[in-house]
Amino acid sequence: SAPDLTTPDHLTMWHDEFDALDQPWIILFKEQKHLASFRTSAKTPGVFIPQTEMFRSSLPESAELVFYANNGQQNRRMIAENPGRKHIQLLHGDSDKSPSYSPLTKNYDYVFVAGQMAIDRYTRNGVTILKERFRIVGRPQVKAIEKRDSAPSEQTPYIVYMPTWRGFHADTQFSSLDRANDILDMILSGQTPVRVLFKPHPMSYKDPDWKRFEKKISATLSKKRKNGNRGTFSTDDTLPFDLYNQADVVVTDISSVLIDSLYSEKPIIVIEPANFDHTQAENFPSLKASYVVRADLSNLTVMFDDATGPDTLLGARKDVKKYAFGDSGRAPGEAFQEACFELLENGLDNVDKAASEGK
Repeated sequence: SAPDLTTPDHLTMWHDEFDALDQPWIILFKEQKHLASFRTSAKTPGVFIPQTEMFRSSLPESAELVFYANNGQQNRRMIAENPGRKHIQLLHGDSDKSPSYSPLTKNYDYVFVAGQMAIDRYTRNGVTILKERFRIVGRPQVKAIEKRDSAPSEQTPYIVYMPTWRGFHADTQFSSLDRANDILDMILSGQTPVRVLFKPHPMSYKDPDWKRFEKKISATLSKKRKNGNRGTFSTDDTLPFDLYNQADVVVTDISSVLIDSLYSEKPIIVIEPANFDHTQAENFPSLKASYVVRADLSNLTVMFDDATGPDTLLGARKDVKKYAFGDSGRAPGEAFQEACFELLENGLDNVDKAASEGK
C-alpha cells in the first residue's frame, strides 16, 4: 500500500527483476488505482485486496516467498496472516534517510540490501537484525545506468537536479525543494555555460506548497539571461535511471538518487538539509562521495566549479560505490536472482523434509 502515489512506482521498479527470474508470480495491490494503472502496462497477474481480512486467502497455496517494496503498516498484517511463507523486504531505494533503517524491517524473515553500507546503517542506528537475515543483492536496477569510462566531453555540461520530496516527519526532512529556485538561479547565472533539467520527486506533487514552488521554479528556468543559459522543467515520465545517463553532474539531496547515481561514477552535488547536524555526519557515509553544499548555499559556486572542473572526488566516489553496492564485479541483478533461488530451494527442502517426517 502506497496511497499517496498516483501510480505503483515502488512495484514498477522491481517488476522486470521478477520477470527475469522466469518463475510464476503475482502482484497484490491494496490500492485499486494501482491495479488499474498496472493493467495497462504488464501481463503479470494482479490482485486487488479491498480488505485486510483477505490477506491469507489472496495467496495461492504454492506461494513460498512474499516480497515487499515498501514498509507499509499493513505489511505486518500480511506477515501475521501467512506464517508459513518467507517474507522479504526489498524497499524501493537505498539511502541514508531513516526509512532505510526503519525498525519495521525487523518484522521480515529476510532483508535484501544493496551492500554493506545498508547493513551497517541498521547497526549504527540501533536496529538489531541478525546478519543471517540479510542478503546483499546489489541494486539490480542500475543495469540501466551507463558507467562513465572516460573524462566528460568538452561540450556544455548537462546538469540534472532531482531533489527528494519533503517528508512527513522531521527525521525525513532532507529536501532542498524549498531552496530549489535559488539553487537553479545560481547555477544558471554562473559563468559556466550549462544545460539544466529539473525533475521533481513524484511525491512533491502532493506537497501543500507545490504550486508556489512550481511557479517560481518554472520562472527561473525560463528566465532570459545574458549568458544564454536556460533550463527545462521535466514533468514527463522519464525515469531517473535515464537521466543519470544524460547527466554530466547530478544535483540532489540525501536520498536514493544519491546512492543510485554513484553507480555512474559521475560527480554528485548534494544540498545539506536545513539545520543539518554536522556532529552526525558519520551517519551519512554517502556524503563522502559528494560535493556537499551548505544549507545556506554559501559554497554552491565553489562545489559546482569543482564538480564541473577538476572533479577531485572521483576516487572517493569509487570507494563509496563499492561500499554501497556489494555485488561489485558482477552483472547487476545476478546476486538478486541468486538470493531468490537460494530461498526458493531452501523452501522446497523444508517441504520435502516435513513430508518425509510425516508432518
